[in-house]
Amino acid sequence: MRNRWTLIFVLIQIGAASAQASKQETAWCADRDLDLRVRGCTAIIESRQETTASRVIAFNNRGLAYAFRGEYDRAIRDYDQAIRRNPGDTTAFTNRGNAYERKGAYDRAFQDYDQAIRLKPSNATAFLNRCFARAVRSQLQEALADCTEALRLRPDYAGAFGSRGLTYLKLAQPAAALADYNAALRLAPGDAEFLYGRGLAHLALGDRSEGERDVAAGKRIDPEVVNKFRSYGVRGG
Repeated sequence: MRNRWTLIFVLIQIGAASAQASKQETAWCADRDLDLRVRGCTAIIESRQETTASRVIAFNNRGLAYAFRGEYDRAIRDYDQAIRRNPGDTTAFTNRGNAYERKGAYDRAFQDYDQAIRLKPSNATAFLNRCFARAVRSQLQEALADCTEALRLRPDYAGAFGSRGLTYLKLAQPAAALADYNAALRLAPGDAEFLYGRGLAHLALGDRSEGERDVAAGKRIDPEVVNKFRSYGVRGG
């Protein structure tokens, strides 16, 4: 719904922050290959000569690799270490909140999103994360406020349009949902969840041909999209 992995989690380039790790290990710590990322970040974490700043980044990035693998407890432990070393690290709070959310521990997720926002009120990602979690938990007016704030801070945020579209679907406001999904798809064409959500909005508005087309397109791209929406509390299509 929010392009969850590329937009929500925050991956940081270490660059000059790493004084001792090899250039190869430093590059690996921000690599898209998860095994390489774990290997590179671990080398930085275990080096006795690294700076605190470089270790914080390495814990964040290794936690992200674990989260991508679905190893949320390991990810949370790494984010804990990042926060212990830098209690003002909004990235770690945001990422840890998302890991808790993926585990279904919404109360803990809300605590981390709240803290990330307290530390950095301009954190559009934290507002988006909290919007989505609130939408799933049917805290719908609060979700609308969070997604609207995320869009104020970042007007081109496809994920915020998508999560607000989901919220409008759950509020039985399909015209508003359709407008948001259209905006999301202009920014992120071909996203399965945006297409499926737009299809549901079309169907709710009585536009069967457009709705069935979008629903089918979403299912082709992601066969699990129906189950995902069910887990969000939305059925149909």
